[in-house]
Amino acid sequence: VLFTDVYLQRLWTVYEVASFLAFHSINDLDVVPVYQYTALLHHILVAFFYNGFIMILRAHSDDFIALFALTIVTGFLMCGEIRKSCHARAAMRAGLKTFDIRNTACEVEGDRELVYRNIVALMKACQICRLDAADDEVLTAFNEKVRKELPAAFAPVMGRYSFSV
Repeated sequence: VLFTDVYLQRLWTVYEVASFLAFHSINDLDVVPVYQYTALLHHILVAFFYNGFIMILRAHSDDFIALFALTIVTGFLMCGEIRKSCHARAAMRAGLKTFDIRNTACEVEGDRELVYRNIVALMKACQICRLDAADDEVLTAFNEKVRKELPAAFAPVMGRYSFSV
């Protein structure tokens, strides 16, 4: 799963999760948070430009104040990226803790009932819910399953202190 901040907010991507959970162990789910790669790219770019400016400054002068100012600016840029990464992690944790399929966005509202029916059918077919359970009860059970099982898939990429599994 290429996970973004909106992944669990879109009905069709949630349907992907439901399908996966119905047929596979959560241990088979590989999660790749996109923010980690954008943060890495930003760090590389900042380091590249920092080193380039250092080489230019050293070639033309040994101005300590300019070098120090450049280092401070670079430090602030890196801290900003780390801060964004921390906010992305927090948003992922919050999104998992408060997940509710009923709050997802759907581009074509007519698809909502179809997806709900399919998730209900999957949950019943996999014996996660009773066959006679009401659809609303099954969707609530699905919410609980996502809240309970998905953090385990996120733990390897988020760090062991990010989620309690």
